[in-house]
Amino acid sequence: MASEEVYGQCASCGSELRGKHCYICGEKKISKEDLTVKNFVSQAFEIITHFDSKIWRSVYLLIFRPGYLVTENLSGRRVRYAKPIQLFLVINIIYFLVLNYIGYDEVTKPLTDHMNSPFYGSIATSMVNSKLAESKVTFKEFDEKFYNEIYVESKLLIAIMISLFALWCYLIFRNQHK
Repeated sequence: MASEEVYGQCASCGSELRGKHCYICGEKKISKEDLTVKNFVSQAFEIITHFDSKIWRSVYLLIFRPGYLVTENLSGRRVRYAKPIQLFLVINIIYFLVLNYIGYDEVTKPLTDHMNSPFYGSIATSMVNSKLAESKVTFKEFDEKFYNEIYVESKLLIAIMISLFALWCYLIFRNQHK
C-alpha cells in the first residue's frame, strides 16, 4: 500500500492532512479556488438553501466573544462555525426583515429628528422650508416622501459602505495572503 502525501496539519484538531479535508473533523484546507467570486456565489446559494446550528453558535460568539471568530478563522479552525459570507448574509437578511416588522430603522430617522438635531438642525430646517415653499406641498406629504426615499437610499448606502470597507480591507491585507 503506497503512503499518502501529508499536506500539513489540521488547524482544528491537529491531525495530519492527507487530502483536501481532515479525516478526523472534516476541516477543509483553504485553497485559492475557495476565494473566488464563483465560490462566494455558490456559498450564497448554499446559505439560502441550508441553515444549521453553526449559524447560532457563530452569532452567539459574535455577540458575547467579539473577535474570537476572526481569530479562529485566521488560524484555520473553521469547521465548527458558519462561513463568514454565510454569517454576513444571514445577519443582514435578519436585520432588514426585523426592521420591516418593528417599524424602526436606526439608519433612517424621521425628518423632524433631522430638523431638531443640535449639530445641523438649523440647516435642515432651512432646507425643508425652502423645499416646502418651492413644491407647495404640506409638511406631512413632504415628510412621507422624505421617509420613503431615505428608507431606500439608506439600504443602498449600507451596501456601498460595506463594499468600500471590503475594498479597504483587501488593500490593507492583500500582501498577507489572508
